[in-house]
Amino acid sequence: MSKTKLIIVNATLQGHGCPNKEGKEGKYLWNAWAKSIKNAAGDNEAVAVQFIDTNNDNCTFAKANYYKKDGNIVRTVKLSGDCVRHNIFGSINNAAIKEDINTLIAFTASPEGLIRGYLNPNKNGTTTKRKSPLTVTDAELSNGAMSQIENHSSSGSRTDTSFFAKESLGETEFAFTAHIDLSELGVLACCDTFDRPCVSEELQQLFEKKLADNGIAVKKLALRKKSDFQPEICYQLSDESVNFLVNKLLYKITQIHFGNATEYVQFKDMEVIFVHEDGTREKVNFKDGLLEKNFEIASQYVEADYDEALAAERTTRELIKKTKEKEPKGKKGKKKAEETTEAN
Repeated sequence: MSKTKLIIVNATLQGHGCPNKEGKEGKYLWNAWAKSIKNAAGDNEAVAVQFIDTNNDNCTFAKANYYKKDGNIVRTVKLSGDCVRHNIFGSINNAAIKEDINTLIAFTASPEGLIRGYLNPNKNGTTTKRKSPLTVTDAELSNGAMSQIENHSSSGSRTDTSFFAKESLGETEFAFTAHIDLSELGVLACCDTFDRPCVSEELQQLFEKKLADNGIAVKKLALRKKSDFQPEICYQLSDESVNFLVNKLLYKITQIHFGNATEYVQFKDMEVIFVHEDGTREKVNFKDGLLEKNFEIASQYVEADYDEALAAERTTRELIKKTKEKEPKGKKGKKKAEETTEAN
């Protein structure tokens, strides 16, 4: 059986309206699209009247992608990829979690942290990061629902903002695609060689313990990409742990449900496809929170010499240290000017 390098998820969401909004700046794109529709309609007033220009600054628009087709602008309402990604995970990676070590480790070693990715800047220490192995596209409207601008008013005294307009749709369906890079999901760099340590050196023991507590098995070793020559120290997750994380992610996708006061979307269905290293594709069912079969990872990494990887990391740290010790150009110029003034 061929090993698997990529999992593709084609998912559909359904609901009412589009809860992901553009804001008043969306009127410029709306007006360009409306003008294109009216020009194409020509003398067909019944069509043209549906796509009036809006100059209302208090107008809320659904997010949308715009395409050119046969000289006309085609507008497709969407839920942005960032919006979909956020609602897959629910948790928020904000600055507050970086202030407490226990909270920081709890997030970075969690399934959500390992899949979603993170960036934890540290001016006085090591900046840690994890590039997400997950790609999520925009969820574009797929059922042909037509939108319109509706005028509304708020109760109370009349002001400049008491009258407002909203783009509305009826029943909607949105389709998006997610790609899971299994090789990247299964590897965590834990050194400075390529400036991507997942955890600082002094916190590695805590990190490893939290991974184990979460049922994620790793081993520490030197790896290098097959397409590269430079090794680095990494944590490599077992195939069983990567299967666990993928099932966790797929379950989270099935739990998507979000909205606002009048609109919502929720998960409808999805298709899961294994892409094998020999190029073949295989549809696999996901039922009761689990894939019907496990996979073996087709890794883009190979094991390398550990001492060579340590030497590369030491060299990188020395170069980083020298760079930090150098005086900024502005300070050098200022110091030189002060010395010239003193000499005079």
